[in-house]
Amino acid sequence: MLWSIEGLLGALLLLYFTFDKQALHYSRTAHRIFWGVVTTCILLLLVPNSRNPFLIVIIGIVFASFVETHIQVDVKLKRFASKATLAVEGTPEARGLAMRIDDIVEKINKGRGITIGVKQMVSLVRGKLRGRRSMLLDTLERASAEELNFVIARVNCPKMFEVCGQDIHDLLSEPEKRLLHLDTLSRAVVVDALQKLGLRHRPKRQVAVMRIFLNTHGHELSLLKCHLDDNQGFNNTWSLLFIDLQGKYQGQVLKHIESEGVRLRNQSQFASKHGTILKIVSDFDDTMACSGAKPKFAGCDSRLPKRTFYPGVFSLFQKLDECFSKRVKESLGTQPSKFDSFAQPGSNFVLLSARPRSYKGYSEEAFTRTVIQPLLTGRKLGSFPVILMGSLDAVPRAIARHIMGKSSLPAWRTLKASVFESLALQKILCFEEYAVCYPEASFVFFGDNGQGDLFFAESINQNPDEHKRLSAAFIHLVRPLFGSLSGMDLCSADALNEMKGFIFQNTHVGMAIKARSLDFLDDEGLGSIAQSALTDFREIRARYRFDEAAVRAYATDLKRDVLKVMELLPDCLDFDERDLRHLDFE
Repeated sequence: MLWSIEGLLGALLLLYFTFDKQALHYSRTAHRIFWGVVTTCILLLLVPNSRNPFLIVIIGIVFASFVETHIQVDVKLKRFASKATLAVEGTPEARGLAMRIDDIVEKINKGRGITIGVKQMVSLVRGKLRGRRSMLLDTLERASAEELNFVIARVNCPKMFEVCGQDIHDLLSEPEKRLLHLDTLSRAVVVDALQKLGLRHRPKRQVAVMRIFLNTHGHELSLLKCHLDDNQGFNNTWSLLFIDLQGKYQGQVLKHIESEGVRLRNQSQFASKHGTILKIVSDFDDTMACSGAKPKFAGCDSRLPKRTFYPGVFSLFQKLDECFSKRVKESLGTQPSKFDSFAQPGSNFVLLSARPRSYKGYSEEAFTRTVIQPLLTGRKLGSFPVILMGSLDAVPRAIARHIMGKSSLPAWRTLKASVFESLALQKILCFEEYAVCYPEASFVFFGDNGQGDLFFAESINQNPDEHKRLSAAFIHLVRPLFGSLSGMDLCSADALNEMKGFIFQNTHVGMAIKARSLDFLDDEGLGSIAQSALTDFREIRARYRFDEAAVRAYATDLKRDVLKVMELLPDCLDFDERDLRHLDFE
């Protein structure tokens, strides 16, 4: 008996975590049944000689229902969290309507898990549930456009959508009803709510998302995607287009995005060359944060302690975005008002990591909680980054390719090189899919030469589609260049001369100097980055004041590049040589 229960439990868990994109994973009823069976099996294993197994089954079902409801309502169905939604202001009447809707949703959800849905069934039979849903829909139908947009931005839309079902999807996604009254931010909130409810294998919900995209055009479509990318979670534009949408719905949305992107690029000479958005794509380890050369098989840079963010890195990203925005505004000429409605809110920062993506984005959530959230709280990052992670099978595939002798880099025959190549290929796949989401954008890449980032940048720039190539690739030197994984002979000066748009530097101030020479930055931006780098290093030195040997090597490189900035901008800086004493060691 116990062996059969253990076998059933093991088989259920294996099937559940292996086939995470199948239809049953997107059904709450299937979830309740599954976890009810799993909980009952566990209880039967813990109490094998129970005289009343039926009671154990009941306890297991109730417990599973309660936990599943808690996870769904309190963990998964979170409201759209971004600076844009918090900045929306409304009239007292609009705030009152938002509170009214929250009250109705709370009443419908009350006691849902512990009663295994019996309370909702009774409420449905008595007509209360239908009445509350009608009240909620009537509130949204009668609200003015201003009130509606405030309500959508401030209430928990995923919870509201769950209790109302298909009626609210149609109300907010059909042009004949209230879709055209929604501003771009509200449309992003609606799409996010449908994502959190689950889109795969849900044709009606996918139709609603498709309607919203097909009725959004030009800069507003770009803004819609940027808002979706600023959602603090796994859901973003890439996951919507390449995980959630399927079949003809995915095809129609991608076709619309491509045609609108081409139209935006044809609006001006500047847009044709540089696009209308700048997306900053960056690696994390040894590019944003020092690895401390740990672990040895992956980390290379030991100039700073592990997990220390490089001085000036966040200021560099911010100033690149700001300077590009200025150039876009200048290119619009007589149309500044159009740019003002497209001031690049949302997220234009993409974190491209080789770390494996896990089951349903749990690794992304853990990374967000431990690394990204503190940066947002400390105002180091201006927006939430899009996190594109690698694959769990990248390393096994690398081992298999190495054993079979299959490699696109014949000069590199070690297992370690095969692993780095496999990680780079996974990054290439993620980037190419993300580039499809933004045909109107240009891309700047930041990586390091410790693993496969240089090979990644080389491969991307071989793409025949110019709009999917990199405007520049900034490579952080954390080891000798000739030892980098590359498809070219880096010992050859001719090879380096051919790598146009590749910038090799060992500090972010050095990268900023090169970015200024390529017109990505102005003088004010360069000076601000140098000042921020000095401030950041002072914080790092104070933190590790009892271990100054850990930061001495980096101080030497940083001082060299700050002195170059002082030579380039002698009259535009807020610091002088006296401030460089913080980079000196006795």
